[in-house]
Amino acid sequence: GKLMPLFNDPDGRKEDIYLLRALAHPPAKLTAFISLLQEWLAKTI
Repeated sequence: GKLMPLFNDPDGRKEDIYLLRALAHPPAKLTAFISLLQEWLAKTI
């Protein structure tokens, strides 16, 4: 198939919206991982 620019692709836009929603409401595992990562960075720096 032809490669379409992302801003012209409604499916791509849907994926972006889905990604934004996922980032707005991250899974518990991801939240825990991020908090651990932040703690580790605070100790390291």
